[in-house]
Amino acid sequence: PITRNCSVDFPDSLTVTGFNHVDGWTSRDIYSVISFDTPVESVEEVSLDPVYTTPQHILDFGAGKKVIEFKVAVSSVDREGALGNLATLPGWDFGKVRKEARAAWNGVLGTIEAEGTPDEMTILYTAMYHACIQPMLFSDADGRYRGPDNNVHEAPNGYYTTMSIWDTFRSANPIYSLLLPQYAGPMVESMLQHCENFGILPIWPLWGKESWCMIADHAVPLVVDGYRKGFPGITLERAYEAIRKSLTTPHDECDWNEFDACGYFPIDGKEDESVSRTLESSYDAWCAALLAKELGKEEDYQYFHKRSESWKLLFDHTTNLARGRDSKGNWRTPFDPTFLSNSTIEGDYTEGNGWQYTWHVLQDPEGLMAEMGGKEKFVAKLDSLFNVDPEDAEHWKRMDLTGRLGLYVHGNELSHHIPYLFTLAGRPDRTAEVVRTICKELYGIGADGLCGQDDCGQTSAWYVFSALGFYPLNPASQEYVLGAPQIPRAVLHMPGGDLEIVAENLSDANLYVESAALNGKPVDKKFTWYDIKDGGRLVFRMTSERVHE
Repeated sequence: PITRNCSVDFPDSLTVTGFNHVDGWTSRDIYSVISFDTPVESVEEVSLDPVYTTPQHILDFGAGKKVIEFKVAVSSVDREGALGNLATLPGWDFGKVRKEARAAWNGVLGTIEAEGTPDEMTILYTAMYHACIQPMLFSDADGRYRGPDNNVHEAPNGYYTTMSIWDTFRSANPIYSLLLPQYAGPMVESMLQHCENFGILPIWPLWGKESWCMIADHAVPLVVDGYRKGFPGITLERAYEAIRKSLTTPHDECDWNEFDACGYFPIDGKEDESVSRTLESSYDAWCAALLAKELGKEEDYQYFHKRSESWKLLFDHTTNLARGRDSKGNWRTPFDPTFLSNSTIEGDYTEGNGWQYTWHVLQDPEGLMAEMGGKEKFVAKLDSLFNVDPEDAEHWKRMDLTGRLGLYVHGNELSHHIPYLFTLAGRPDRTAEVVRTICKELYGIGADGLCGQDDCGQTSAWYVFSALGFYPLNPASQEYVLGAPQIPRAVLHMPGGDLEIVAENLSDANLYVESAALNGKPVDKKFTWYDIKDGGRLVFRMTSERVHE
């Protein structure tokens, strides 16, 4: 971040107020206030480091006190907002504040009561902590916040920001909506307020502003999820209006006119990474079609349903991989499906390649299986993803994609659902094997406990779900795909009731699921949020023998 404008004032001997205008990812104003428990005796303006353009001061508190306590508050609105935020922390009892913070975190982490080895518990609860550090409550104590239009608005239920939505929609946000709806509801409402202030749902909001980081409109599945779970204020009409605006209004990440002209984003269009944009946007369209159908908007439903199948236009049957096409329908030639591209290396994929993005059909895995020629060919292709190494290893090093199993990259979030596709294809044994390998080899208790980007807790959230034994492959569907639990027992303390999860006979050798039952009824491949929202008992019976169709 680059500070463009900054000022510091000393209204009295116990207070410092400041203002920063910062450019970096977003352009934002930061008002701050610092309150001391000891009066400042003198202030000297200095220039200790010419690299910094901000004012620099030395504060002298005298020689009488060895420990100086201070409190800091910030606001996006004004100094009064920062002062009001500071007033919510009266007194100088640091121990009390620490105790209250610890209790608040225990309330969040305690939504999962798990059993396992000390290392397993360290990894699990660290992962849950990482997943819940953000989004951050952005509105002031009086409910005011500065929105993406740079105007001041009010949010009675709080306004949240720092949402790495391209990453977190996959499993971090599903953790919030499953276990912490009291936070997830206001987060989704913040997305709707963003749309009402700015015209579209957020892509990657930081400090209340739009950063335009990453691709597609993945606030859409989160709004659908919030509506379907009955979060307060998320009505069907309000949700759909925001979704429709976002998926029909051209913006920095999506030129919908160009998309509609071709049925996909072409490689000779305005934006790079056209294959990734098409596949990810087709999922958002599927989510929109759900609500259009529920509202009885048949024309809209047909429009979004057709867009949701746009991934098929980029499926190349000669390679069984997702491949770019130009606006005339010609395939990308030559085609290297292992070549990685991102925002600095021009190509057809976002932080990935054709091998990784082919599987990004969250809304229709069965359709992808059919395009590949059936389940057996699908599984064979999927297996090869984990067993093939790229020829240009140096290129992969430059991309800094870590946590590799063959061409699968767990260190970046776009691949996180892939292991669970085996279950849907009738090979839960392969899901169990891959999940066990990832959990044991790519997560740990040391400084290298994460294999790559955590991106606001998404990589950590994957571990939480996978340790429990299920995964939200399609977050808007309310469905969870069965995996293979990594811990013997856990109780999820959900608002509607407790869900007990038991993995009978779990061991190093017994990594496969012989059978699963929810409240005594067999579960095959997946179950829904509606099945567990009021609590219950999910029992996995583990075995050392491979189980598949």
